[in-house]
Amino acid sequence: MPKVLIAGGGLAGLSAAAALGGAGFEVDLFETRPFLGGRATSFPLPAPADGEAEIIDNCQHILLRCCVNLLDFYERMGVRDRIKFYREFYFLEPGGRISILRRGRLPAPFHFTGSLLRMHCLGRADKTRIVRGSMRLASW
Repeated sequence: MPKVLIAGGGLAGLSAAAALGGAGFEVDLFETRPFLGGRATSFPLPAPADGEAEIIDNCQHILLRCCVNLLDFYERMGVRDRIKFYREFYFLEPGGRISILRRGRLPAPFHFTGSLLRMHCLGRADKTRIVRGSMRLASW
């Protein structure tokens, strides 16, 4: 049986390992951190002596139905049924201000445009970059 070494246990490494393992390869996956997932993971920070451990969320913060490669990976891993989609996303800022991102009437990739433009947590420059990026995606 052919053997493959994969360096990195992020989504790309895990997806490659699953695909190659499913194709009959013997897979060795190496990750330097004590957890898998790369940037798409959450992990607890050690608790201070006077409190609870804090969970650090380092994952993709918004999973949409358009994330077809990630959803396919979840399907192959047998966890697709554990994914829950939400109609609104809440962003809490220091001081307690809340911005809400929700789908509008425009077609994708512009379906979040209205609420994106109303989000307090993003500045004008951020919003401009997001709109430009969306325009480029739409032109592909």
